[in-house]
Formats: sequence, C-alpha cells, structure tokens
Amino acid sequence: MNPEFHPFMCVALFKSASSVFCEFAARADLKFGCKSCIMSLISISYLFSSNMDLGKTIFGACAVLFLISGNRVSLLVAAIIIYFFAKELRDVKPKKALNIYEVDFTHTYKVEKSNGNVGRKVVSRRSKSPKIFKGSKSEPNFSETLLTASSLQLVESPIYIFYTTLTGSSKRIATLLHEKICAIDGRTASTKLLSLDDDVDDLEEYFMKTPKNESPSIYLMVLPSYETDSPIDYFLEHLEDTYQDFRVDKYPLQALAGFAVLGLGDSESWGGSQFCYQAKLADKWLAKLGGRRLFPLGQNCMKVDELNKAIEWIDRFCELLADKEPFFVNEQVEDSDAEEEEIDIASEVVDVEDMGLIIAASGGKFKSAEGPKQMVAQDSPTYKSLTKQGYTIVGSHSGVKICRWTKSAMRGRGSCYKFAFYGIRSHLCMETTPSLACSNKCVFCWRHGTNPVAKLNWRWEVDPPEMVLKGALEGHYKKIKQMRGVPGIQMDRFEEAFQVRHCALSLVGEPIFYPHINEFVSMLHERHISSFLVCNAQHPDHLAQLAKVTQLYVSIDAPTKTDLKKVDRPLNSDFWERLMSCLDILRTKQSHQRTVFRLTLVKGFNMGDISSYADMVERAQPSQIEVKGATFCGSSNANGNPLTMQNIPFYDECKSFVEQLVAELQSRGQKYELAAEHAHSCCILIAHEKFKIDGEWYTHIDYDRFFELLESKQDFCDLDYIKQTPSWAVWGSEEAGFNPDDTRYDRKAEKLKKKLERELQGETIQV
Repeated sequence: MNPEFHPFMCVALFKSASSVFCEFAARADLKFGCKSCIMSLISISYLFSSNMDLGKTIFGACAVLFLISGNRVSLLVAAIIIYFFAKELRDVKPKKALNIYEVDFTHTYKVEKSNGNVGRKVVSRRSKSPKIFKGSKSEPNFSETLLTASSLQLVESPIYIFYTTLTGSSKRIATLLHEKICAIDGRTASTKLLSLDDDVDDLEEYFMKTPKNESPSIYLMVLPSYETDSPIDYFLEHLEDTYQDFRVDKYPLQALAGFAVLGLGDSESWGGSQFCYQAKLADKWLAKLGGRRLFPLGQNCMKVDELNKAIEWIDRFCELLADKEPFFVNEQVEDSDAEEEEIDIASEVVDVEDMGLIIAASGGKFKSAEGPKQMVAQDSPTYKSLTKQGYTIVGSHSGVKICRWTKSAMRGRGSCYKFAFYGIRSHLCMETTPSLACSNKCVFCWRHGTNPVAKLNWRWEVDPPEMVLKGALEGHYKKIKQMRGVPGIQMDRFEEAFQVRHCALSLVGEPIFYPHINEFVSMLHERHISSFLVCNAQHPDHLAQLAKVTQLYVSIDAPTKTDLKKVDRPLNSDFWERLMSCLDILRTKQSHQRTVFRLTLVKGFNMGDISSYADMVERAQPSQIEVKGATFCGSSNANGNPLTMQNIPFYDECKSFVEQLVAELQSRGQKYELAAEHAHSCCILIAHEKFKIDGEWYTHIDYDRFFELLESKQDFCDLDYIKQTPSWAVWGSEEAGFNPDDTRYDRKAEKLKKKLERELQGETIQV
C-alpha cells in the first residue's frame, strides 16, 4: 500500500462506516425513539458534503436536542470527537499525479506550456560536427546577465570570506565586508573571515569538500591580482587541478548556496585583460566546479577608485543577502573548456597536412603570448618590500643581502656561530639565494611571508647562473662599500671583505629549487668560494640530484607531522612524506656529503617530543646537528606571524633541550655528543663521534683541502677535509664560542653607559 494514499482511503472507509451506522441508528429510532441521536449521526455525514456550514448548524441543533431529551453526555462527547476527526480527514488534499513522459535521447526537445498543458516539440536531431577554434572571445557583459529569482533565504546561510594579501589592502576590504554582513538586520548565521595564506591549511577542506552546516554556505572571495608570484597562484592551481581530476567529484561546490568574487587591481599599470585577472580566473573556476554565481564579479582599481567601487559592490551584495526574495546571477557555464581563450592559429579550420608548417613557424611548439612571468618584477609589491628590508634583487628571482654578522666582524665585535663551528670568517661570507621563492611560510621567518612562494614546479623566467653569480657579487660588494665610514671599521678586514671566500645559500626562499643550482655551485667552487646550502626538505627530487657542496643543511623544524604543519605552514599537502624522503636521501644518495640537521627552536611550537627528533636523526644519520633558538623579528598580524617574545627560548632552555636529545640518542646506541657552542647566537652543535679524534673535536673545515680534493676529481667524504675546533668554541668552554681576538660588545650595557654619561653631563651643566 502506498503511504501517500492511505489517509484518503481512511476517509472513504469512514464515510462508508458512517452511512451503515446511520442506517442502523434509524432502525433503532423506530424501536426506541432516539431521534436526536439519529440526527447527530446524520449531521456528521454532512461533514463530508460540500455544504460545511449546513452540517455545522444541524450538528449544533442536534446536540442541544440530545441533551434536552435526557440522553447521556458521554455520547455527545463521542460525537464531538468524531466531528473533529472527520474535519481533519477532510482537510487532507491528495497530491497531483506526476506526468511521466517517454524520453528519446536521440533528439533534442523543447518543452512548451500553454493553458496549463505541458507538451513537447522536436527541435532537431543531435549530430556530430567538428569543433571550430576561434581566435578571440568577447568579455562577458554583466549588464546583460539574466537575474533569476531564488527560493533560498540567503540571510540564513553561513558565509565564509576568503582573502589573500601582501600589502594589507585586501584584508582591510575583507574586514569591511565582514563587518557589513554581520550588521545585516535579522542575520543570525555565522560569518567567518579566513586568510588563504594562513587560516586555510588545506584547500581541500573548503574547495574539494564544503563545510557541513544546517543551511548551504556562501563563499565570498576578496582577491588582489599581482604580476609577481603569490599564494593566489596556488589557490587557482588547486581549483583547476580539482576540476581536471577525474578521481574526485566533478562539481564539489554544487552544495553551496553560491559564491561571489571581488577583485582588486591596478587598471593604470595592468589594464585590459590583466586587470583583476586572478579574480576573473577564480570566478571562472568556482563556477566550473559547480558553484552558483550569486553576484557579478567586482573589479576595483585601488589606484584610481580607491575603495569606492569596492564599497558599492559590498553594499549591493548586502542588499541581496537581506532581500527576502533574492535574485542571483544565472550564467550557465559549459562543462567544457569553452571559456578558455584559444590560441589564434588560423581564422579557419586548419587541415592536418598544414599543421607541420604552423609548428615549424612557431619554433617547434606553441608558446603563450605573454610567456613565463618574472618571479619578482621590479614594479611589484614584493620587489618594493624586499628592497625596503635591505635586499638587493638580482635579475628576476635571486637576491643578496649583507649579514649583520658581516658588519659585526668588520668592526671586530665578533663573528657568527659558523665561525665557531666551521671556521667561516663572517667578513668573507656572502649570503645569497638563486631562488627567492619558498614552499613554506614558517612562523619564525624574518621575511614575514613577503617573499614569493613556490610549490612544485618552476614556472618563471630563468636567469642564467653566470648572471646570478655576477649580480650577487656586485650587490654584495656594493653593500660592503657602504660600510667604509661606519665607526669602528677595521681597515684590514674591510679590504679583505672584497674577496668573498664563503657563500651561504640560505638568505631566503629555497636555493635548491633553482633549475641551475649545480652549475651555480660549480661556479662558486671555480672561484674557491665554499658553498653552504640550506634546504627545507620539501624537494626530494632536487635534493637527490644535488652535486657536491661544502656543507649541506636540511631544516628540521618539528618532530611530528602536526607540529611541522603548525610551524612551517607548508604549501604541499604531502609535506611530511616529502620530508621523510629527504631524510632517506641524506642517508643514501647524499651520504658522501657533509650533512647538518638545522633545528630552529620555537617555544610553544616545537620544543617537545625529543623521542621523535631522535627517530629522525636515526633515519638520516647526519654528520652534525645544529640547534638554534629562534630570533625574534617582530610580529606581523597582516601576514599571519603569531610569534611574540614569549616564544623565543632562553639559552638555558636550548641547552636543556640539546642535553635531553643527546641523552636520548646515546640511549639508543647512536654516537652523538655535544661538540661546540656559540652562546651569543643561542646556538649549539651536536656532532657525530667520528669528528672527535684522540679526545679533540674536528668540526672545522679545511677549505684549501676541500678544493684540492674537488679538483682532483676523486671521491671523498666529510672526514677528508676536517680541521680542529679551537678551544674557545668547544662545548663548556669559558668563552662559550666567542673569539677572544674580538671585542665583546654588549648593546644593553653600552646604552646604559651612554645614558649615565648624559646624566652626569647634565648635572655638571647645572652646577
């Protein structure tokens, strides 16, 4: 029995039962004379007639006569109950039957409706035809966009506002949008403001899946457009990859109530198709993934319009949310790449035989009209931000900066920990990188996320290694020249500084990501410049192909997957697997290298779970382990840097950490000991016992021997170019790693001394 028709069958049965009971009561009336009872039952039957008012009148009159005749009250109550029960059954209306038609998939039908009758008409038969490539495509005109009424109550939908920012403008506008939505009368649903740079750790949680709420969610995007590389590129890559991935749902965003995109850009510098181009791409891919466009794409020029158009867009969108009968933009996005701009190969369909001529004319392959872009263009915000921080940008993707320890060494105030641990003289060291892009956004990064980001593949212009090295040396020497007039400069060290002997490839970004890193390192070695390369263990393929370097660093910033995600904030979803692969490569393919684990300790983030750190050391078997407390470089709320001075460990806390780590390693039979320290840098070196010969540590490097072995073309390992560690750098020494030939400079003490001198001078003047 179909449950939809069950109530109506009950009505029919009740009618039949009432008729039979009325006939029985009529016969009883002849014998017992209970006319009022007969009339009551007859009036109930009127409830099923079309004249309801007459039935109610008769029923009331019979009820009065029933009581006057001295009949029982309980019978009247039963009649009233039957009355209301019958009324409820009568109010139930059956649904209209569904019209189901036969479907013929070989034809295209047009549904027509006239006078309430639905019909169909065959329009045309489907036929296959060749796809025609067109050279241009007109921009969508939102003034002609069809607006369709929506039954959704958008004011009840949870809203997620996503933004990304380098200069803070997008965050300000996103915050304004958040405030205005929250101020809408009658809105009780949640409104969340999320940064794609920091708050969204995994894009799949929002753009391959959707949040589960009682009402469908709304996505709002506030996206600037940059000519340089930025996190938006990876967001757009994720949307495109999701759409093209046949393993996942083709329309993962169809569960949303809708989306809208507000783009920000510079129409004067990047007009035409380049204006807000990344917002346009986001708008397109969100629609392709099944999202419904609630509002037309907003395009605001931050240079000309400032916030005028953005505020207007926000106000109109808030009106849409507050409308009880909202309208949404109904643009049908084809389930194909029809929106893609086609390459203008020919105005007509090209014959296959002519394709060879076209390919030959294009140099063997079709190229984009624009070509690969620059990683850091000179007119980009990234360029301005990095140069403001003291970086010299070399070419389009490299950089150099003079280290503060270089300045300190030239003034005789001490060198960095690399001098204590490995014998690198700081005033002879150049800090540079051939790739400013990084695949992490570490919370302790000095750049606060202002440098470009990179995920897997190099997709920018590539500068030749000769150009990178020449530009880096020129930029470094130019910075050295500016130190000539600085008080306290030792002229002998100043003159020596113009002959670089060491290169620390650890400035910013990921040096190993540069496509010509091996050629670049080879050029350093030809000039007898040692190479100290630092990688973040996110590019195992590049690491496996790396040629010989003087010393290879691998950053190990956390002992577990959860902690690493919190500290490094990596871009790759398989970041932990990549780290593990790099550890295996250190133990196998790169075992001939002098390898160093670099641990940067951040209190409250990664100073626990000593056992897991020991597991990683066991797996990679590094030559040495360098443990350093994080350096506070200020907080940056705009770029998601959450650190405060409370997160910076004291030297005693670092000492306690390394002592526990060494004890854990030795308990497992691993031969590691505390070798050297540099208290001034809050840095400690743990070395393998193979570097301890006859009770003396040999952690320093014999650089002349290294180049001699390198030029001999013979195979050699990390023990073939060692040198004894000076006594003042050994763990537990009185100097704690400070070179006694230098003069210790205490800034706090000097400030206090100068303050007392000024106060004494003031008292003398008063007297």
